Amino acid sequence: MAAPCDLWECEDPGHWAAVLARHGEVLRARSGPQRRLAALDRWYQEELPAAIDSRAERHVTRPELEQLLSWKLARGRFRPRLQQLIHANPPELVVQRSASAFRLLPDASAAVTQLCALRGVGPATASAVLAAGAPEVVAFMSDEAVAAVSGLPAMRYTLKHYLLYLDQVQKRATALNRGGASGMWTPQRVETALWTWIVGQKLCPSLLPNLHRHQDTPANDDSGLRSTKLQPTELGCGLGPVQLSANAGHTSLDNALTKQEPAASAAE
Repeated sequence: MAAPCDLWECEDPGHWAAVLARHGEVLRARSGPQRRLAALDRWYQEELPAAIDSRAERHVTRPELEQLLSWKLARGRFRPRLQQLIHANPPELVVQRSASAFRLLPDASAAVTQLCALRGVGPATASAVLAAGAPEVVAFMSDEAVAAVSGLPAMRYTLKHYLLYLDQVQKRATALNRGGASGMWTPQRVETALWTWIVGQKLCPSLLPNLHRHQDTPANDDSGLRSTKLQPTELGCGLGPVQLSANAGHTSLDNALTKQEPAASAAE
C-alpha cells in the first residue's frame, strides 16, 4: 500500500485547483529541453478529444492509438515493446474495438475489456483511450495517480485494480464538485492533478503550493493560498471561462493554465 499523498488527503477544492494550475510547469520540467512530452500532451488534451468528438461514432484510429501510446510512455515509464504490439493491430480492428468500447460506457469494466482485446493494450492504455473521449466518466490509470490514492493495494495492471482506482477517483471528483465549482472536476482532471503533484514533488517541489500553510489564514491574506471556494475562472482552460460541463476536461491543460502560472506486463 502506498504512503499517504498530501494532495489525496486534502479535501479543499481550492488546494486541488492550485496544484492543477501548476500542471504546465511540471509538464515542462518532466519534458526536458526537447519539449516532446509537452507537444504530445497538447495533442492528447486538445486535438485527440476534438477528433473523437467530431466523429459520428466515437472511436480512435490506429495512428491515434500509436501516438497515444507515445504520450503515455513519455509521461511515465518507457516500454518500447508495446509500440511494436500496437502497430500489429489491423487498422480496422482498432476502429471497431474502440467504437464498441465507447458505446459501452458508462460501463467502464466492459469498455476496458473491449479495448484489451487489441494487442499491446492493457487496462492502463485502454483507460487513456477512454479518458480522451469521456473524461467525465473515465480517468487514465497512470502509475503516479494510482500510487497517490490511499487504500489501494500494490499496483497491478489488471482490470480489477483499475476499477478500484477509478471508483475512488470518481468519488473524489464528486466531492470536489460539491465543495467548489459544480461540474468543474472530472475523474480525468483529478488524475491530472495527482500526476502534477507526484511528479512535481520529485522534479520541482518549490513550484507546488503548500497545502497546509493557510488552514487558519484569512481569505484576503496574500501570504498563503486562498481558501475560498473554487471559482469557474480559476480553472479555465485558456480558451475563455471554463465551461461547467462534463466535457470541460477536453481542453488543453498545458496551454490553459498558464494564466495562473508564474514567469510491468506486456500490455498495460
